[in-house]
Amino acid sequence: MSNHSNSCSQIFSDCWRDVTDVIYNDLLLAADNGDVTALCLFDLTAAFDIVDHDLLMLKLEHQFGLRGAVLDWFKSYLCGRTYRVIHGGKISYTVRVMC
Repeated sequence: MSNHSNSCSQIFSDCWRDVTDVIYNDLLLAADNGDVTALCLFDLTAAFDIVDHDLLMLKLEHQFGLRGAVLDWFKSYLCGRTYRVIHGGKISYTVRVMC
């Protein structure tokens, strides 16, 4: 693994640790205040590429009640994405993921 890959991996690891520390701290503070909390974790990998994005957006809004900035964040993540496959040193055409 190159030094660049190692440094990127370390940066990601450090950032992830910081994010989880903040989330954990916020959950503890909320519990101390007697607040009810919920934490939803999403695996935002290629699984979304096989889902009908329009249907997903409708479900997130109407079944899960997501609105405003949170719903906009999902839309911005799903819309305008591209993907390609690299196999055996060959690269496929880049395909746009439709919303």
